[in-house]
Amino acid sequence: MKNFWFINCALIYFLAGGFVLTAQDYFGKNKVQYEKITFQKKETAHFLLFYPEGGEVLANFASSVVENQAEFLEKNLSASGGLKKKSAEGGKTPIILYPCFFSFSQTNIILDLIEEGIGGFAELLKRRVVVPFEGDLTLFERTLRHEVTHIYEYEIFFKRGFGFFGQRVSVPLFILEGFSEYSASKFLDSDGFSDVYLRDYVVRNKFSLEGLAGDYSYLSYRLGEAFFFFVEKRYGEEKVYEFLNNLKKKGFPEGIKLTFGKSVKSLGEDFVEHLRLKYFPLYSRRGSDSVINFLTHSKKGVYNTTPIITPQGDKVLFLSNAGGDFVFYLTDAYSGKILRKGIRFNWAREDVRFLKRVATITSTPEEQIALFLVREGKRELRILGSDLKLKKKFSLPLDECFEPSFSPDGRMLVFVGLKDGFSDLYTISLETGKVERLTATFADEFSPSWTPDGETIIFAKRKEEEGSISRRMEIWGYAIKKGVIFKLAGDFKEIKDPIRLPSGEILFRGEDRQIFLIDTSGKVLKTNFFSGFDYLSIAHNGRLSFSYFQDASWEIGVTELEKIRFFLEPAEPESIPKATTFSPSEEKGKPAGFSLSMDYAQGALSWTPGFFSGYAYLSFSDILGDHRFLLLTDLSGIIDFANFYFSYWYLKERIDYNFTIYQFFYGYETQNQIWTFRDQGIFPGISYPFSKVDRIETGIGFATQNIRTYRKDPEAIVPIDSNYSFSFPYFLAYVFDNTVWQIFGPKKGLRARVSGEISFFGRDYTTGYIDFRHYLNLFSDYTFALRLLNIGSFGKNPDSFYISGEFCRGYGYYQFIDTTGIFLSVANLEFRFPLIKEMKLGLPPISLKNIAGRLFLDGAALWKNSRGWLKKDSWFSKFGWGFGIGVYIPPLPIRVDFSYPLSRMADKKWQITLLLGEEF
Repeated sequence: MKNFWFINCALIYFLAGGFVLTAQDYFGKNKVQYEKITFQKKETAHFLLFYPEGGEVLANFASSVVENQAEFLEKNLSASGGLKKKSAEGGKTPIILYPCFFSFSQTNIILDLIEEGIGGFAELLKRRVVVPFEGDLTLFERTLRHEVTHIYEYEIFFKRGFGFFGQRVSVPLFILEGFSEYSASKFLDSDGFSDVYLRDYVVRNKFSLEGLAGDYSYLSYRLGEAFFFFVEKRYGEEKVYEFLNNLKKKGFPEGIKLTFGKSVKSLGEDFVEHLRLKYFPLYSRRGSDSVINFLTHSKKGVYNTTPIITPQGDKVLFLSNAGGDFVFYLTDAYSGKILRKGIRFNWAREDVRFLKRVATITSTPEEQIALFLVREGKRELRILGSDLKLKKKFSLPLDECFEPSFSPDGRMLVFVGLKDGFSDLYTISLETGKVERLTATFADEFSPSWTPDGETIIFAKRKEEEGSISRRMEIWGYAIKKGVIFKLAGDFKEIKDPIRLPSGEILFRGEDRQIFLIDTSGKVLKTNFFSGFDYLSIAHNGRLSFSYFQDASWEIGVTELEKIRFFLEPAEPESIPKATTFSPSEEKGKPAGFSLSMDYAQGALSWTPGFFSGYAYLSFSDILGDHRFLLLTDLSGIIDFANFYFSYWYLKERIDYNFTIYQFFYGYETQNQIWTFRDQGIFPGISYPFSKVDRIETGIGFATQNIRTYRKDPEAIVPIDSNYSFSFPYFLAYVFDNTVWQIFGPKKGLRARVSGEISFFGRDYTTGYIDFRHYLNLFSDYTFALRLLNIGSFGKNPDSFYISGEFCRGYGYYQFIDTTGIFLSVANLEFRFPLIKEMKLGLPPISLKNIAGRLFLDGAALWKNSRGWLKKDSWFSKFGWGFGIGVYIPPLPIRVDFSYPLSRMADKKWQITLLLGEEF
């Protein structure tokens, strides 16, 4: 059998009967637009900055950073010959700023869901940089420098134009991410966690440069940055840029050889030796870990984070994803026994940060927990009792809130609030709900805590020098009664969680993620543990709680302050960041306006005398991604045989609006006959998300179908029948999807789609279907997947269905197309497992990674006799089984299925099917 199916029909049709989809995918979670942001625009030499109205100071700070980074990169890359033209070729690079993470997560610039941990991105096709402000100017600057560096990398390694496959050379991820980290660290020094992570990784793992070239994990960031600093130290800074230029010309292995005169393996051995010499001598510090009582003992990659100890020192509250999802735990501070687990959330409608401390606990006057979250886009403070039930809640008119701290009497809360690009301290009365802003400077303040007497708030603050913002940190106090702030100590490269002790000493987490102590004489002491600390808190009895990084996980630890004192030693002078400071201003921008540009274009055209054919794929959007246009078409001689699909989406509001117009020509042939179908339609539709996991879709349109049948005679193709129908269908669908994914598809959760379609005029039919899918994750990589699909159509002119090899594997896709019915039921059961996690071959010398396997069993039943359900000839059923393998080759997984029929057949044989994309 031969079919003329247009390759993009899957975008429109679910089955041959044809269910038109709306702006959303068939399944998929929702990116809910909770808020409308009015953007302003500011132009610099290289960039167009888009920022929220009211964020002028933040935008001017950002413009100084990105221009400084552009000048640095152009100077060094142009000198090496790696960059021939400025990055603004064809227009200035857009940089879009968001006032907080939650606003950033709603961006339409990319349609993927943005989960916490994504600090910003540089988009390849339109060369856009998108970064949120998260209350930390150093992190904000680092992210801007990192992402701007990606834009320059794209100029070097990727062709200008709109085709997706425009890459000039194969560039390992560790080069792209490592050089971006290296470029930012040239100004800011390495991120404090980078060294802690590398110490832990290097002393526990074997690694190579060849293996790193195929790594797509967080490791590529950290080892990538370390690689470029190794090159600079061993060969000189100019070799870094020479290597990038040679990489552009020759690719990775040859670029290494041309630059360093060594093979990848040889240079990798030097790099590994360099890191071992740097970190192995520090391993002797591991003995100091014996003073830590670890309350958690997790497997690799687990986050036990944001701990806070009660004032009595008997309990610790923390977040953990040890069970897969982040859950709050309350544990005994001595034994680690779980006292209470879980604070109930509606995760579909409520967001809780895990990379920021958003919860705290007190025992005065009674045990209660304060928690910040975002519900339906609005910021809330919730006060919970010891039973974890809600006692009070307050709405907060801020962009984001975090780092709460109870006053000693439990009546007030101090916290960090973000508003219009300013990170300041606020208090809220838990009796009246009154919110008061304590600070109002662009220099970010954070990590507030109360002194034991409740008269002063201690906090960390960016140093200000003659109106400029420094990268140095200071410790300040706020006198509650007088309402004034005063400096306590400074200046330091890094400060977090400062605590004023009853003795007058100040404890904080500083550089290299070590614990620092400033004694009453002003002398600075620090620990020298092998790994690093985070989220310090202290009880009245001197018991400390914290997160501690070891064996690729963050664990919750507690110890006594007196034990920590034993490991304190004089702190050496800290390095001073190399870059200059910036003077913020409130220079106003212009309204962002509307501009439309191409996202993607691909096509081809061929012509022979009397006939031409081709295809085109065009995508347009505005700078913020709120308006999107898509055109798919092919041309086959005359317009009647052309396929095209045009769609427009408006995504700026909570409701998504869509308008689609299409024509598809397709068909199939048997030994004696040919059938052709021409479907045309116009469909406006809307989609309303109730939450991130469920929505409704609805729309009404006009559709026509022309079916022609031909007989194949030896000398000619003879028309024998023609049928034309039209309809005005209305459809309504409910979609639910809370799945968690891995690279080949969903690994746990539920998916369901319930839909109905009815025609008011023309063809008389009513069609409905239910598609239910359940994914049971047994271990981290082993999943049972079940799909149950039921489709039925009724009326005078119902849709008809057939058993396809797509749903019942083991048979051809069109093998039973002559046997149709008005009700189809399908069941698919799969067991998915890792087939090869990693394997290295000697001959040929290649490595295999992330090869997935699966076993499957399929069944399908078709009701073909509308006169009776129970008659023997009313049902037509088939069963099949098989196995498959999959490999992920960016940007899509590639899968191969080997299937075999289980039903009686005259000619049973194995079917081999090549598939692109994720599993169902």
